[in-house]
Amino acid sequence: MKSIKEIFNLRHTKALRLAVLILSTLLIGSASALTYYSITSSATNTTTTAKVQFVAGGDTPAGYSITAAGTFAKISISAYPNATLTYQKGLNISNTDTVAHSVRLRSIQITGGSTSYAAGTSKIEFDLVNFAGTVQASVTYTGGGSWTTTGSPTAYFSVPASTNWTIQIITAADSGASTGVVTGIQLAVDVQ
Repeated sequence: MKSIKEIFNLRHTKALRLAVLILSTLLIGSASALTYYSITSSATNTTTTAKVQFVAGGDTPAGYSITAAGTFAKISISAYPNATLTYQKGLNISNTDTVAHSVRLRSIQITGGSTSYAAGTSKIEFDLVNFAGTVQASVTYTGGGSWTTTGSPTAYFSVPASTNWTIQIITAADSGASTGVVTGIQLAVDVQ
């Protein structure tokens, strides 16, 4: 019987050398195959009409603009010192689809004008109002030297098919508010 030393002596055992060569070839081949493994996917994109879109409301201020797709609106609202002004139907959200969609209000940014609304009672408020006239949620910007935003983002609310909801806008400025000061507000309506 051969000793273990004689069996593993590569100089004398051709079969063992051949086995090591085959094993190393298989390992290298496996590693190479794993390196080049990939999966692919394909997607198509079709531009369609938005199912939920902006439309003018009964109190949408003159000079407003809404894109043809209804996905962007620009309105100019006013605030008066020592007064509260309400746009009950400042801008409508219309679900033109045959199924319900969920929407929410989300503040993107507010810039300028914070010193005009110096008192903490001054505010610019956006209310999401359902078709029955009930306020579902609000995003409020409160003055006081700098803007404080509350309520953003709101929860999602289901807008039934073929229904208009509205964004009611309320501005309230303290008696010491400066006139001629511009505040820029970007507010998103997220749709699911």
